[in-house]
Amino acid sequence: MNRHRRMGVAALVLPIGALLLASQASLAAPPAGANVGQIVQITDDTNGDNEVDVATSPTDPRNVIAGWNEYEVDDGCGYGWSTDSGRTWGRGILRHAPRPDGGFYSTAADPGVGFDSQGRAYFSCLFYDLSGTGWGGAVYVYRSNDGGQTYPERVLAAGSIKLARSHDHPFITIDQATDTIYIAHSIFNGFGIRSRSYVVQADANDLAAGFGAPVNVSNVTKNEIFDLTVVAGPQVAGGSDRTIYAVFGIWTTGSTWNEDTIAVARSRDGGRSFEKTVVVDRVVPMPKFLPDQGWRTGNQPIAAVDPNDGNHLWVVYGEYADGDGDLLVKESLDGGRTWSERRFVGETATGTDQLYPWMTASPDGSRLDLIYDDLGYDPAGYLVDVSYAASWDGGVTWARTRVTPEGFDANLFPPGATPFIGDYIQIESFTAEARLAWTGNGDASTEIFTTTVRP
Repeated sequence: MNRHRRMGVAALVLPIGALLLASQASLAAPPAGANVGQIVQITDDTNGDNEVDVATSPTDPRNVIAGWNEYEVDDGCGYGWSTDSGRTWGRGILRHAPRPDGGFYSTAADPGVGFDSQGRAYFSCLFYDLSGTGWGGAVYVYRSNDGGQTYPERVLAAGSIKLARSHDHPFITIDQATDTIYIAHSIFNGFGIRSRSYVVQADANDLAAGFGAPVNVSNVTKNEIFDLTVVAGPQVAGGSDRTIYAVFGIWTTGSTWNEDTIAVARSRDGGRSFEKTVVVDRVVPMPKFLPDQGWRTGNQPIAAVDPNDGNHLWVVYGEYADGDGDLLVKESLDGGRTWSERRFVGETATGTDQLYPWMTASPDGSRLDLIYDDLGYDPAGYLVDVSYAASWDGGVTWARTRVTPEGFDANLFPPGATPFIGDYIQIESFTAEARLAWTGNGDASTEIFTTTVRP
């Protein structure tokens, strides 16, 4: 049984007007766009929190859960739950995942959360060891039957490995049409050495049976595959089950921090096999560090599938061709075989950086919702804000909105020896609004925030 600490139900609600009093020089007039709701601070500690995921129950929209990296001593994955639509939050930490040798992993990262169709909550977490044992990471999935307040069930999704290899970047996807749980992950061997990516799956209605054998998502064998996510959609012609898309980056040289090729592979049998990999685009990758910044960057691809058409999808990703970070979107109408021309999300200010995107589609497929970190509101291009963008024409044009009332210095509160704001922030789409979750600065460390926006 997992051990965790429960903390009191509390959150810091930040009135936007009050926040505007600080650092007026960093503010810019927000463009016309979505209506931003009240910003709620989920975490409140001195240890540092980042890399957040968020999900809302399909059976009770008041029940929202979140997960994040937690940097306490004997750290684990931090988790939160809300029973009032994200206004207030309870918090806890998932710790002490067992190693194959009988000990416990020392460190955790890469949290992911989700619900099945029955309102049961799930949490995925990567555990690895820094105590010298050499165990290179295991992915565990936890289940909660009380809306994410406790997670008494734990199942191993991907077992630990050694030999300087590690599971990395796992992420959970739950197909609520079938209550299938997918865990996508990479096995990372180091730059210049082949890395592969896999998907494992389990039946939420028979979780005790565990996860099946890993399925290789790509026929690519000479290059490195990383930053894998999967997304589910309706069955398409010729398929025997739900359509699954694996979206990932590929290194063709192994000499850059971010990948130089964006690719997708489709499964038409519910993830049991994947078709030949298709290249979506080739990009100039963003450098590991932006000028004058100590935190690392990311331009991994994220896909959204039309809920009504399993052949219709979009991919968002980043590139650095003109010397700053730009976000691009491409659309496919034929299951990922062919792709549209590039569509630019747009710069907040010319020559500024936008990065760490995540994109979802509204339930009827008519709107794309996008969240990303944005350095364009600060005249110096240094402070980080969060932006939301919506598109009603498949990503051709975007209505952009500043979410955060002021930028934050991502170098100010490193959770360890090096500044780090995580590799992702998160968004989920609903008919009339979207929920956002991101990393920002609190009083003494990086913290997790959330709000809703109405396009």
